[in-house]
Amino acid sequence: MSSGLHSMTGFGGAAEVIAGLALRVECRAVNHRGLDLRLQAPSELRWVEKEVTAVVRQRLHRGRVEIRLDVDLDGTEEIEFRGIDEVRFEAVVTALRDLTEANSLRSPELSDVLEFRPFFEVGTDVSLAKVDAAEVMDVVERALDDLVESRQSEGQGIASDLLSYLDELEEGLRQVEAHIGVERAELAARMKERVAEITATMEAGAVDQERVAREVALLLERGDIAEELQRARSHTEQLRELIAAADGEPLGKKIDFFLQELIRETNTMGSKSQHAVVTHGVVEMKAVVEKMREQAANVE
Repeated sequence: MSSGLHSMTGFGGAAEVIAGLALRVECRAVNHRGLDLRLQAPSELRWVEKEVTAVVRQRLHRGRVEIRLDVDLDGTEEIEFRGIDEVRFEAVVTALRDLTEANSLRSPELSDVLEFRPFFEVGTDVSLAKVDAAEVMDVVERALDDLVESRQSEGQGIASDLLSYLDELEEGLRQVEAHIGVERAELAARMKERVAEITATMEAGAVDQERVAREVALLLERGDIAEELQRARSHTEQLRELIAAADGEPLGKKIDFFLQELIRETNTMGSKSQHAVVTHGVVEMKAVVEKMREQAANVE
């Protein structure tokens, strides 16, 4: 397994001449919640599907992976074309016609029939019989190597972006924390001033200062975001460690978990804060976390 963070998107390919046939294997991968393998191969190579599936599941964990195997006569060997087996040709045409009529599709054309040419081209039978499973799988493995390298290269870019966003997020947390004391002092002053105004307006007598202090403390406690800040810092630290220690194993779901927790903490901070500077800082942090989630959606 390659080290580092891996993206779910990538491309890989490999080619080889086997028994006079040019075999080309292409692998394409895009984002997907799980591992979704789709194999396209000519009928004469469908027997490798089980082996290809097993190899892919050993090496990849998430993503929609499309693997295409193409076989063509290479021309490096002198293979005499000995014509078309008319019985097989007619069988293919009949089968396609029956299927199209049964499913209300257009009538088959020559291009459709040619997709099954290995069944009726006599000249290809000799070479196809020589195709060795180990040689085919070697080409598949090389194409997968190329795909994994592509996903790793893109994953390095994602990791760099995520770490950069973490720097922004941690700076935002420091700035918000620096204003907590100011926010608490201003809130306490506003509360006391408001109590004094109400008392004067209502011409009330002596005010129970101890009770006022308790009420102010209660309001301050409701608006306190110290715990959310502490948890958010913990999440950013764990995220940084997770990315730094990435060894090629699938981490996308773990990263997304921490980012969801960060969204939860920043949302709570925003609902509690009553200071414009702190509120603005929280909004900025939420924007950074959303950017991180967009990037993390590409991680295997």
